[in-house]
Amino acid sequence: SQAPDIVRKTGAQAYISGSFQGRGDTYRILANLFSTEGGEILHRWQVEGNPNSDAYLVLVDSLCRLIRSELEIRALEQEVAFDFRKAYTSSSEAYRHYIGGMNALIRCNFDYAIEHLKKALEIDSTFAFATFYIAMALNYNIAEWENTIGWVTRAYELKSALPIIYQQWIDLWYSCFFYNDLTILRQQLTALESSGIESRLFWNDLANTRRDYTDNPDQALKNYEMVMRISERRGDPWRFAAFYVGYGRALHIKDRYQEAEEMYSQALKLTTEETVRRSCFGRWAINAISSGDSAKASELIEEYRLSNSKLGEQDNYEYYRCMIYYEAKDYEKAEAETRLFLLNNPDHQEGRLLLANTLIVGELDPQEGLDLINTLLVQNPEALQLLDSKAFALHKLGRHQEALDILEKNTALYKGFNPRHHKYLQNVREAISGDI
Repeated sequence: SQAPDIVRKTGAQAYISGSFQGRGDTYRILANLFSTEGGEILHRWQVEGNPNSDAYLVLVDSLCRLIRSELEIRALEQEVAFDFRKAYTSSSEAYRHYIGGMNALIRCNFDYAIEHLKKALEIDSTFAFATFYIAMALNYNIAEWENTIGWVTRAYELKSALPIIYQQWIDLWYSCFFYNDLTILRQQLTALESSGIESRLFWNDLANTRRDYTDNPDQALKNYEMVMRISERRGDPWRFAAFYVGYGRALHIKDRYQEAEEMYSQALKLTTEETVRRSCFGRWAINAISSGDSAKASELIEEYRLSNSKLGEQDNYEYYRCMIYYEAKDYEKAEAETRLFLLNNPDHQEGRLLLANTLIVGELDPQEGLDLINTLLVQNPEALQLLDSKAFALHKLGRHQEALDILEKNTALYKGFNPRHHKYLQNVREAISGDI
């Protein structure tokens, strides 16, 4: 009872007080870290053992290590960005690697981030956030995207170590990868958006999910704006280049081209990571095409080509050039570029699919697009992406029921939620409803 008075006289911000209790050979030692000012418990430790055995000192040492590690983590937290300060690990060594990984993630050095986060996980195999952020880093790295699923599963298995709201964040990712149900996604997002969490990584992720999965750019923009407001409140402008690229994409969807251009420009100022710069040049080029600035688009496409060369990926440039025009919805230019590309690469499967989708989605020649898809299906008769494109071609040709039959069959086969498939299904059902 005298501890608080003693601590105040010494000027300590916190103190440790504890007790032991038990009977016979089994005792439990409790230790609590108290705040001097408020008196609340900041952390609690517990160890159990036999105080009458030779292992008693081992028991005490174990408690000391737990306390020391927690105090080291609390000291390290003072130097860490608030967005990922709370990590929920009991190992200060794992926490140090976690910090290195998260700082690398914010610099968009995703390979280095994954390397450090894996080291953190080697030290603390129950480190849920390290696992989760490995999944996030892989998701940003297109070349490693397919490996994301395994890490999402692992984070889901470890999530019980986290507070409920963060468990729900992991649940959102799990739903995206394993549940084909838009209603569930929307419910999860709504619950998370009411959480009040002050983490820019958190709100940025919700914004990306709204934009890509639920086709709700308006709500996505509100979530991106929350990131900006948090930065203003904290007096700490965010230096995460991928955030500005994502924000620019949402602004582009809403035809706010000038604002999108400002975001892409800001992203390029913040990173030297070539994969991110290449993505930014591509997205900015799409924005320029959509806004009708062909000169700027040509300049940015050239920057994209140079960036591609620096990454040693010159072979795929011509194909992605065609993709830029397709995503900008300049379907006539996309058709011309893709046909030219296929003259030199007649067996390029992705190129042939791109031409088919351009003819179908752009309504330039849905029948030719359908014929191309049927040719591709000979080699891959169960490819869901091809079957979805075939269904959409049938829809564009007025054969709505045939399209619906294919799409509804595919729905049961998708492991996770596929936004493109959902959009096709929605369009076909609306057409059938209109016919009725």
